[in-house]
Amino acid sequence: MNYIRQLNAFFDFTCRNGLPSIAQVVYHNLLAINNSANWAETFGVTNQRLMLICAITDLKTLVRHRNYLKQARLIEFEAGKKGKPSRYRMVKLYREEEKIGWNKSTQNATENATLNATENAIHNKPKEKGKVKEKKILKEKFEPVAAFVEYAGGDGELLAALEAFAAMRGNMGCPLEEKGLVALLRELDRQAAAGGQKVAMLEQSVLRGYRGVFPVRREARPLPGTESEAVWVKETKKKRPRRGCERCGGEGYFEDKERDRVMECGCWGYYD
Repeated sequence: MNYIRQLNAFFDFTCRNGLPSIAQVVYHNLLAINNSANWAETFGVTNQRLMLICAITDLKTLVRHRNYLKQARLIEFEAGKKGKPSRYRMVKLYREEEKIGWNKSTQNATENATLNATENAIHNKPKEKGKVKEKKILKEKFEPVAAFVEYAGGDGELLAALEAFAAMRGNMGCPLEEKGLVALLRELDRQAAAGGQKVAMLEQSVLRGYRGVFPVRREARPLPGTESEAVWVKETKKKRPRRGCERCGGEGYFEDKERDRVMECGCWGYYD
């Protein structure tokens, strides 16, 4: 193979058809390797070595542009296997002169015929199927309000607590979906059957940032101004032992060891 004539024919081909720059780099390096192998009919080179010579860091990039050269009928190759390099054959882009007295016009005619055949192969090659983009199915936003109204059954306090819980979940970035709603209502019914109060559990979840509902923690007083605070005070009166008032001797009870002691007589004392 004549190195100069092959390079000139390849240059004419790229001017006529265009070729990605990486594919051109791969071709030039394959041609140089074939030259160093004394223009053997076929020669072997590993993907790692070819990537190193071409400064390609991704194997997929090498394979893609190597296929471009094959589809353009510029090279032929047989992909290697583990422990065996790929085998390449450079397609001659010009024809040897048949007569000694050949001239430039004969050379151009033969080269143009080869290039035209290559061009036809490129233009007639089947188009690669592009990746079909999956259409995103827009789901309708789930609104649990209707389910809340049906579940509350006219209880405005419970409906407000449910809506506050749903708003809290939305602000946390984990809105209440249909499955989560079913699980929430089922858990409320289960806790209510065990003696829990639905409104108090929902308020606790909103105040503490819980994603679900849990039994109300009786050991700590709820935040002032909430509906569950009155319930907590009422339940505490039943469970706490009554003590005598330090001032008037009236009966009272301890709210918490760390808080003031409230007496039914209205006097205030402190825990000793």
